[in-house]
Amino acid sequence: MEIYGLIASFTGFVGNRIGEFGGHLVALLTLTNILILFGSTILGIVFGAMPGLTATLGVALLTTLTYGIDHNTAFIALLAIYVGAVYGGSYSSILLNIPGTAAAAATAVDGYPLALKGEGGRALGMTTTASLIGTVFGLLCLVLVAPVIIDLALNFTTFEKFWLAMFGIIISGTLTSKDLVYKGWIAGLIGLWLSTIGQEQLQTFPRYTQDFPDLQGGIAVVPVLIGALMLHNVTPGPMIEFKHPGFIMSFTAILLLAAIAMWMSGMILARQVVKVLRIPPALFMPIIGVLCVLGSYSLGLQIVNLYLMVIVGIAAYFLTEMEYPIAPLVIGVILGPMADENLRRGLMVAGGDVTEFFTRP
Repeated sequence: MEIYGLIASFTGFVGNRIGEFGGHLVALLTLTNILILFGSTILGIVFGAMPGLTATLGVALLTTLTYGIDHNTAFIALLAIYVGAVYGGSYSSILLNIPGTAAAAATAVDGYPLALKGEGGRALGMTTTASLIGTVFGLLCLVLVAPVIIDLALNFTTFEKFWLAMFGIIISGTLTSKDLVYKGWIAGLIGLWLSTIGQEQLQTFPRYTQDFPDLQGGIAVVPVLIGALMLHNVTPGPMIEFKHPGFIMSFTAILLLAAIAMWMSGMILARQVVKVLRIPPALFMPIIGVLCVLGSYSLGLQIVNLYLMVIVGIAAYFLTEMEYPIAPLVIGVILGPMADENLRRGLMVAGGDVTEFFTRP
């Protein structure tokens, strides 16, 4: 009888969660929201597909236009352009082997070889459908286990956050290495090292700047979407569901709509985008070069970013020639600040005792 009771309790819980999710989803289905949804998604795909015009830049530009409007409408615009841009990065990643966004770095590993075989359209169709399936599955899990995740997040300390970041870097290197696994790990650790350039986050002490003031800000990926949420009085974190009841459900519903809009727009655009391969490289690559320069400069409006672009580009070329995967390097730059900050904070909390990292959780 206890088993039947547990099953009935679980079924009721799942039904309530899905019902709540459906209520938020229906509330968002207005004509204005749908038009903004598709418009922002297509704009995001354009930003993601063009090297240099990143998801970060797209969200930053759109954030100023969303201030003062209805929160749900603003979040639809911001999340749709973000989802579209992250997906759009796969276009240049597959067709040109130039990831339009950091998230598309891994797509180049399998997508570009297919494009070289004349199967670029098939690769784009696969990544579009895979993006939808992955998003829907992830959102379904979020809807069902969000309360558990919140409880777990509240128990997450500095030590667990450090290992979580390191796990992401190591697993990326393991999955993307063509031959020797350690090459992926080395690439990931290089990215981790690059993320430590600039002022460290706890005591603002400069590291590896070689006395260049322009390097004080580091080479980190700017989390503009988090800033956009805070502009609308929503502070991300484990307490979000307590401070804003129902926000996670509404947020999840918007992401689902954005994923569907991304899939519909992507399947239509994929057939046309493949025609880019017909443009002679002598004409097309200079345009890509200009976009890369503009995109690098737009992140911080600093000339030093252009020098870094050239240096990192040359280094990435030689790493590729030696069959070191680039995707773990990018992941290392993204997760590096999280690993670095929590390593230092953990050591401060433990009084320099490294064993604390191995005795938790």
